[in-house]
Amino acid sequence: MKKKLVFPNLFWWGAASSGPQTEGQYGKVHENVMDYWFKTHPEDFFDNVGPLVASNFFHTYTEDFHLMKEIGVNSFRTSIQWSRLIKNLETGEPDPKGIAFYNAIIEEAKTPIIHPKSKNHPESLP
Repeated sequence: MKKKLVFPNLFWWGAASSGPQTEGQYGKVHENVMDYWFKTHPEDFFDNVGPLVASNFFHTYTEDFHLMKEIGVNSFRTSIQWSRLIKNLETGEPDPKGIAFYNAIIEEAKTPIIHPKSKNHPESLP
C-alpha cells in the first residue's frame, strides 16, 4: 500500500517569478543586464523572444493571481527590478510609475489571499 502524503493546513504552496523574465521591459526607465543582452545579442534567446515579450505578466498579473489561487497557490515571490524602481541613478530618486506597479502587484496578490514576498533581482543591480 502506498503511503499518502498529507501536508499541514497552513502549508505554503508557492509560485515565484523573476522581473526580467515576467515583466520584461514594459514601462521601465532604465535597461538592466537582460535588456542590454537581448538588445546586443537577440540570437542568444530562444526564438528571439526577450524582454520585450517576456511572459506578459506585466499585463496579466491580475488574471495570473486568480489562476494561482484556483490551483491552491497561497504564496508568491517576485523580484523588484532597480531598472523599473529608480528614476534617477545619480540621486536615487524613485520612479513613481515603478512604485505604483509593484504596489499594484502586491495589492492584487492579496486580493485572492496570496501572501506576497519580494526580493531585489540579484542579477541586475545598478
